[in-house]
Parts: sequence; structure tokens; C-alpha cells
Amino acid sequence: MSTKPVYVLLLDDAEEYYHRLAEMLSDPYTTYHLSWVKTVGDALKQLSMGRYNVVLVDNILQYGETGFELLSHPAFKNSNVPAVFIAGQGDEYVAVKAIKAGAYDYLVKDRFDTSRLMYAIDAALKDHEYRMKTEAHHIELIKLATTDSLTGLYNRRHFMDKLSEEILRYSRYNTPLSIALLDVDHFKKINDEYGHDAGDFVLKGLGALLRGVVRSTDSACRYGGEEFLIVFPSTDLKGSEIFGERLRAQISKHNFYYEHEYIPVTVSVGLAEAYPEISNPDLLLKLADKALYAAKKDGRNRVISYKYGSGL
Repeated sequence: MSTKPVYVLLLDDAEEYYHRLAEMLSDPYTTYHLSWVKTVGDALKQLSMGRYNVVLVDNILQYGETGFELLSHPAFKNSNVPAVFIAGQGDEYVAVKAIKAGAYDYLVKDRFDTSRLMYAIDAALKDHEYRMKTEAHHIELIKLATTDSLTGLYNRRHFMDKLSEEILRYSRYNTPLSIALLDVDHFKKINDEYGHDAGDFVLKGLGALLRGVVRSTDSACRYGGEEFLIVFPSTDLKGSEIFGERLRAQISKHNFYYEHEYIPVTVSVGLAEAYPEISNPDLLLKLADKALYAAKKDGRNRVISYKYGSGL
């Protein structure tokens, strides 16, 4: 039995049934608050307010509606409210269909008492809470497995899977694909002069900056140490050069303040574009790394592209 207020919404077209359930849930030792609607549309409006903890859904409604229409509606699924299905008669097919549709329990109208109703409501709430915790835990595990803990970007292992997928898409549809390899200039000097915590602060700040500027179709990762990698689907070398130069300038102007002290930060960027002859992850990365090496050798804080057929 619930010990805190539980707001219950009943979807049923019969007023007398609402009064019956209201009486069942009106015991002074309980904390259930029952509201009533007669149509699926009204139920969705009430659920959109975010007030209800559970909904009781009758099977057959007026105007030819059924409770299944509510269970299958996208807005109901997004409401994240558990449902208990109520049918007019004991039909195993309907019961199985209701559970498959997402109901947590199945009751037969006029065949349950107050304790069974309360048990169904409380069990639905507990089961729903458990599922939400399990789903949140699963999402957290995925995040830990795919994300770099310091920068919040993809980690190298997950990113290589993403890059392989994009190269397969490039090979199949012949759409442009390019990558950018970034390296923080003189990062050892930052660590030596300001401390390793300051170095972590810079890397974390760069991660936040990259998340804020890359497109939703792009993917960025911390490739290793002070290196970052970005993949640009449907983008040729010219397009990635525009982005790379804009990013380089933005980083050089960014205020990295750590413990009231400004840390100057610049990056060198190497770019490469996929071609039929260089359409595997390792080779594409090798060419971007060559361009990055040239950018560092040429004075750092610059963007250099590897142009297939003519080199750097």
C-alpha cells in the first residue's frame, strides 16, 4: 500500500464505474487521488500536465475508442506513466495484448476488490520505478563505455567504430567524407608551467568547445592525450578546411582562465579527405597525421590539408 500521495487517472466512459473505483480508493488509511476522463484525447491532455503517477485504462470506450489507442499513442509513451489495463471480461488474448502494449497489469472489471486494485496500482509503480532505474543504469553503462571521462567526447575505441561506419557509408553512396586531427600546441609546457590540473582543465575546456561547435552529424573524440579527432560526413576537404580554420581561430581567442590565470592555448590541425584509394580508417588517419605533423613543423597554430594526388 502506498504511503505517499498517488495520483491516479481513470480512462472509462461509465460514470458509475468511476464512482465505484473512487469509493474503493477512498479508504482513510490510503493516499490515492482518483481523477476521471472518458476519451483518449482527454486522457492525453491530463497526462501532459505531468501530475499523474498511474493510469487505469478501460478496454472498450465510447465513440468506438479502445484503451489500446491510448497505450499505443506516442504522447502516452512519452508521458512515462505506467498503466493498468481493465477489461470487461476475462479474455486471455486481450490480457496478453495489453501487456505487450505496455500495461503493467491486467484486471477484469467487476472481478477485483479494493486490495487487488491497490496491489495492481502499487505493483505498477514499483515495477515502473525499477524499469526506469534499470534503463538509467544501462544508459550510464553505455556512456561509460563510449565516452572519455575528462572531456565528455567520444573515446577513441567508440570513435573508431563510428569512423568505420562513415567510411562504409562513403564507399556505398560516394558522398564526401573528411576528418580533422587536432593537437594542442606545446601541451607539455602547459603542464610544466601551470600544473597537470591546469592541463586537464584545458582539455576539458576544449572538449566543451568542440561539443558546442560541431554539427549534429559530426562526431568528435579525444583521440589520445592532447589529440582530438573529428569526422565530417558529407563534407569535402574544402568544407573541412573552412571549419578547421574557424575552429583554430576560435580556440586561439578562447579565454582559458585557471585559478585567475590566463593560459594561452592554440592547436595545430591536420585534414584529410577519403578517396577510393584511401577509404579505410587507418590510411585516412595516417594522412591526417601527416598533415598535422606538417602544421606543427610549419610553426604550429595552423591548418594544413593532405591533398590526395599532390600531397601536402
